[in-house]
Amino acid sequence: MISTEGKREMWRDIPDKRQYKDTTSLKFKEDLVSSFEDTECEDYTILEVGTNHGHTTRILSYLFKQEDEFIKKHKVSDFIFCIYKNHK
Repeated sequence: MISTEGKREMWRDIPDKRQYKDTTSLKFKEDLVSSFEDTECEDYTILEVGTNHGHTTRILSYLFKQEDEFIKKHKVSDFIFCIYKNHK
C-alpha cells in the first residue's frame, strides 16, 4: 500500500500526454495504480519493455518491489509489461 505522502511524491512532475506527446497518458498511469495498488505487487518485480523519459517507470517503481527496464536502441512504439515473481 502506498502512503499518502508516497502518492504525492509518485505523481510529482508527471506530465500528461497533452503536455508531453512522447509519454503515456495520465489515465493510463492512473489505471496502472488502481489496478495494482491494493494487490501484493510489492512482492513482485515488473519488467518494462520500452522506456522514454521514465514517467511510467516512476509510477511502476512505487507499485512493485523492483522495476527493471529492457531498452532497445530503436524507438519502441508499444509498451509491454510483464510481471514476474521475484525468486531471490
